[in-house]
Amino acid sequence: MKKRKRTEEAASEHQTRKKSGGRSERAQGDKKECCFLDGERFKNFKTACEYYNFPGSHQVGSYGKKNKGICRTYSNATPGKDIVLDNGDLFLYRLKDAKVRKQFEINMARRRPVRVFRKINHAGVPGVVDLGEFQIQGFIPAKPGDQREKFGGTFVKFVKVIVMEDSENGQKLGVNVCRERSEVNR
Repeated sequence: MKKRKRTEEAASEHQTRKKSGGRSERAQGDKKECCFLDGERFKNFKTACEYYNFPGSHQVGSYGKKNKGICRTYSNATPGKDIVLDNGDLFLYRLKDAKVRKQFEINMARRRPVRVFRKINHAGVPGVVDLGEFQIQGFIPAKPGDQREKFGGTFVKFVKVIVMEDSENGQKLGVNVCRERSEVNR
């Protein structure tokens, strides 16, 4: 009975997305839907960190050297915590604390992109998907239905970018790929 109810709920959600041009108000807000996003797949987050040679522990959600900004972020896909919208082009990441916010502010000021990963579970097979590189567009308050008491009251608003390298100094620069949609308020 439970399985049938879940299947009916999934079908209902699919119809809602179909009517709204492929996305619902909370599009891709859970693990199941993130399985269908484009991106490199990894066995687990440790494997992804090794692939990209990221410094620091794979056991930390957002990591970056002090006063340098965040280099990568990981969402463990806890329902209701982080929200993926616009087919993966917009990502709302729940801010942990003021220390992490300061690091994200460095990224925003320097326009330095952050690589974002999300835990998935497709057909019973767990893994991690690399959602790509994102720029921080700002910080937005969680709405009343966003479980503020449980996860915190602020999201980091990420917008997907195409990353190019500056030929003069070799620094990575991000170009917003969804400029029109990124201006939309949640």
